[in-house]
Amino acid sequence: MKKLVLVFTLFATTAFSQSVCNFTHSNAGALNLITFSPGAVLQHHYYHWTFGDNTSSTLLSPVHQYNSAGTFTVCLTIYDSLQVMTCQLCDTLNTSNPSGTCSFSSSIDTVTNVAVFTAQPSSSASTISWDLGDGHAGSGSSITHTYAGDTVYTVCMTETDTQSGAILCTSCGSIYTGPSNMNCSFTSAPDFLNPSSINFQAIAPAGSTVTWVFGDNHAGTGTNVHHTYNSTGYFQVCMTSIYNGVSCIFCDSVYVGNSSSNCTFSFTHDPINLNLINFVGVPGNGNSGIIWDFGDSTVGQGPVVSHLYAASGTYYVCMKEYFNGAIICTTCMHVTVNVTLPNCHAHFISANAGLTTYFIDLSTVNSSSVTYNWDFGDNATSNLRFPHHTYTHPGTYHVCLSILSAVFGCSDQYCHDITVDTLVNTNPGCNAFFAVLQLAPYQLAVVNLSTGSNLNFHWDFGDGSPISNLAFPSHHYNTTGSYILCLTVSDGTGCTSSYCDTLSVDSLGNIVYRGQSGFD
Repeated sequence: MKKLVLVFTLFATTAFSQSVCNFTHSNAGALNLITFSPGAVLQHHYYHWTFGDNTSSTLLSPVHQYNSAGTFTVCLTIYDSLQVMTCQLCDTLNTSNPSGTCSFSSSIDTVTNVAVFTAQPSSSASTISWDLGDGHAGSGSSITHTYAGDTVYTVCMTETDTQSGAILCTSCGSIYTGPSNMNCSFTSAPDFLNPSSINFQAIAPAGSTVTWVFGDNHAGTGTNVHHTYNSTGYFQVCMTSIYNGVSCIFCDSVYVGNSSSNCTFSFTHDPINLNLINFVGVPGNGNSGIIWDFGDSTVGQGPVVSHLYAASGTYYVCMKEYFNGAIICTTCMHVTVNVTLPNCHAHFISANAGLTTYFIDLSTVNSSSVTYNWDFGDNATSNLRFPHHTYTHPGTYHVCLSILSAVFGCSDQYCHDITVDTLVNTNPGCNAFFAVLQLAPYQLAVVNLSTGSNLNFHWDFGDGSPISNLAFPSHHYNTTGSYILCLTVSDGTGCTSSYCDTLSVDSLGNIVYRGQSGFD
């Protein structure tokens, strides 16, 4: 019986490239249908396959159908996040008779250590037996087995012809019964006195064995290493960490030279949503680009970014400054995220205009997660955040605001007596005045504190947006800058009053409002 013929032709130039770009291929169950799998999965990298028949793929593990049997040169090229080529490896594949191959797939529950193995045999007239690597054996095309402890086991599947008893194929693979995910990365920084000497710090589970390939035909070991380069330029550095038998490879391009770049970044917690963190990068080179690793397997790009974390915890966030396609500076720090907000606290203020009262919510809880229920004390209700209500008769009313946050599991109620009277309609004069309440980044609500009777309102937010005639509008600014916010009120009897104030919006969407210093 013939098996898949693999003739290896290595075009990669270094041992480092071969180890990172190594890949396997096997029959996928049909004639000339081949499955390709990379030997290592590199974080934040891109994979490009050419199959030797003028076709290609960017999938991580593609399945390719050849139109005919023959010999084909298959190449895998890996690029990093900056589109810099990490490595390339080419193999010669002969598909003249792929029917003699077999394989199996496996999955494991990392809580119970229960593994499931499923055979992909080369023939339907065969039986399957298993060596499970821990002294146990099994049989059948699909079996379940429970392992003890966190380690690596070598599992072998043997396919036997049902009639003759001859062994048709044996396939082996490894299964790890420890944590399901292991991420690794590293940071790099030049020595202050010698920019050709680079300090590398591995980010990997405690107790990992760490090895390095520095991209200049030199290697090293250890979680924190120094390496001195003999020339300047861009080098592709790869770190391999091994923990409990499981390896993780991370590669990135590093610039070595007389760069004066000294990058840093700052961060702030959003005042409304505490699991939203705003980052501001400060590159050392004004023409550089910025990329981010937020420490939760997500990335970002740009000097000013906001990132929403899904869970509380401490994350190791790294900012990388790149120039001409290479990393020239990396800085990292720990960021603690606490998504637990304080208990809901309901509160409001109100302003009267005759029998009409305007209500301004001042509750302390993330407004995007809250439902509002107003009881105006006269059997009327509302679910708006900033409602207004017109009473039928003058009098004193017991108004209650109830809030509920299903996201944060809290609720609260605040009640207050208000008095409305039609007599205010006869009071002469009008006076425009307001305060500003920030709702979210770049978004504000105005608290209208104008006095007068039967007023009309005219708001100009200073950014060219349409005028608003609402008593209590909200507004979203699209860009940073300084704006003049103006309110003009009139009562229809000849009384007109204007009040303006200056506010500014920074790069994080924070609205800085002077207050109490307006001008007409």
